Amino acid sequence: MPSDLTITPSRPQTAPRPLLRPPASESFRGEPLPPRRFKRGRRVVGCLGLVALATTTAASPAAAAHSLSASPPTGSTRTATPTTLTETLPGVLVQGGMTNRLKTTLFAYTKPGDTVRAAFRRSSLPQDSWAPSTVTLTSPSGVVTDRLALDASTPVTTIVGSERVSTEEGVWSIVVEDRPPAPEIRGANLTWEVGVHRDGVRVSGRVFTESLGVHTGPPADITLFALTRTGGLYRQVLRAYDGIDSTLQVTNKGNTAVGDPQCAPTYRSVPMPTSPEGNAIGRTFRQPSDATDCAGLERYRLFFESPAADLPTTAARWADGRASDTWLGARYSAPQVTGLTFARRTASANAGVLTGTLPTQPGTVDIQIDADGDGRFDGPADVRLSRTVPRTGAFTFDWDGKNGAGDTTPVTVPVSMRATLSRSNEAHFLRIDAERSIGGIEIERLTGGTTEPRSVHFDDSLFAGSSAARYSVSAPSTSAVGGLDSLGGLHRWAPDDTAADRNPNMNSGSTGSWGDLRSIDDWAFGADSASANLVLNPADVPTPTPSTVPTPTPTPTPVPVPTPAPSLTPTPSPTPAPDPSLTPTPAPSDSPSDRATPPPAPAGIPTPPPSPVTGRPGAPTPPLRTASSSLANTGSESVAIGVGAAGAVVLGAAAYLLRRRNRRASSDKTTPPVAGA
Repeated sequence: MPSDLTITPSRPQTAPRPLLRPPASESFRGEPLPPRRFKRGRRVVGCLGLVALATTTAASPAAAAHSLSASPPTGSTRTATPTTLTETLPGVLVQGGMTNRLKTTLFAYTKPGDTVRAAFRRSSLPQDSWAPSTVTLTSPSGVVTDRLALDASTPVTTIVGSERVSTEEGVWSIVVEDRPPAPEIRGANLTWEVGVHRDGVRVSGRVFTESLGVHTGPPADITLFALTRTGGLYRQVLRAYDGIDSTLQVTNKGNTAVGDPQCAPTYRSVPMPTSPEGNAIGRTFRQPSDATDCAGLERYRLFFESPAADLPTTAARWADGRASDTWLGARYSAPQVTGLTFARRTASANAGVLTGTLPTQPGTVDIQIDADGDGRFDGPADVRLSRTVPRTGAFTFDWDGKNGAGDTTPVTVPVSMRATLSRSNEAHFLRIDAERSIGGIEIERLTGGTTEPRSVHFDDSLFAGSSAARYSVSAPSTSAVGGLDSLGGLHRWAPDDTAADRNPNMNSGSTGSWGDLRSIDDWAFGADSASANLVLNPADVPTPTPSTVPTPTPTPTPVPVPTPAPSLTPTPSPTPAPDPSLTPTPAPSDSPSDRATPPPAPAGIPTPPPSPVTGRPGAPTPPLRTASSSLANTGSESVAIGVGAAGAVVLGAAAYLLRRRNRRASSDKTTPPVAGA
């Protein structure tokens, strides 16, 4: 009830009215009371109402909590609208982007007391080069705190934004959405700043994204930090980058093939799905952005600075409401391979399943099998299996038991197996629809081994037959087997390799700049490795396991006797007359030892087999409880328990009312008669 609500009584009240104990007489302060049966009925209804409320709350605690809870907290307090703007990425405008379905989401991690600052300014580019847009700020508890609009009526000098002091720990979202008029395709192209401040000082390493839609006019230098779920950290530098309208992503998959149930990396650059290049071969590839339709996909966190040291490993509250993929400040641990075992399918062959665990790092697992037992893994008869394991946890490999020549290996040969984890924290850096990348890309691995930390791999061979009319080139088309050192930038293409003034953004799939309507993949991985060995000695050949089905034991035919066999179940009988000559027999004991000891069977009567329920010989088998005939089912038990509980409450209320009536009756008997009655 609101605290400012005033209740005016109809009569002056001189004393507080009793809440539970009514007066003994039929009048109170000179006013007749309602008939007692009405009051009693009212109490019964009230009790039943309480029963209903208790039953409802017990049946649906979540719904009850929701119905009683106040409106959700905003998670922040508004402080001001920004009046200045310091670009997060100088010279790089933010947009939603086609690859991101017109929405780029920026994230900011805060602790209570931190200030989230988001400031945007409309582009000063010609009007046909940008689109109206909205920017939505959402607190970690999922409350939209600000929805900002920028369009042609917004002056280019006006800063649109919000500063909010967060009252909760978690991850904010700042969503930039392109809203071009149909059927046009244009990006928001906003100058922007998103940051976290504490006591007026900016806290670095708290802002990140999972896919960044950008617009560049003059070429700009971009530095990003890609963090993996298991603590792998890379620094990406794009020098003199001018992708015009492009998207930057880092995942563990890169470009994948449409229809591949494993969603495995293709390890190559490909045309975009909308490109007509190569008879529209790009339609057979995709750049996955959702783990629900790409098994094992990891979208790495792209920080605009080195991740803050105080980031928690996980954040419980995310503005987008996610319940999984909540990792944040992951810490790196060296790779391990543990729990390596092999299970033969039969005792007469080596075919079976190899199982192991990657407790700290995912990566590529190579299985080497010394099939001829010579102690080496590089012979012609030896076998090698390999697969990328995208996440930590268990892995399995099937082996058909055959050697490198396709012959079955005998179980008498001591076969050795070795599982090696390599290429941990594999990261694919995608430049999607990037018309110009003049200075190329540099990738430096900051965790996971110091060997060749800037080694980069790429494969552009798919473009060999469709690049003749392009305005620029990129060479070489493939990296060496061991990768190429990316120090200073490589895998670059200029805006135009001639002096002609040609548009790099043709969107034709045949002309334009070399990167137009293409998804360029550069990948790197950790240098750390781990391995585990296993030897299948001939002595390890399993002995066939006996059948678990018990062999039926013939039951001897009982010999007829005049009296039935004793039973552990007492049978009621008439009580005999007391006989003074008989010694009273003590009552049966309730101890387990006594209950478990049956009386001896008479001679010639076979002992019944133990009961499958109790294990005691001759114990009665309880009735079979089926789904159709018994309340023993899970749902029926719940109903029975609920009905019983409600009945107990009703009985308690009835007993209470009965006691009240008896007390009232007693009180009436002792009340002096009213004069003149």
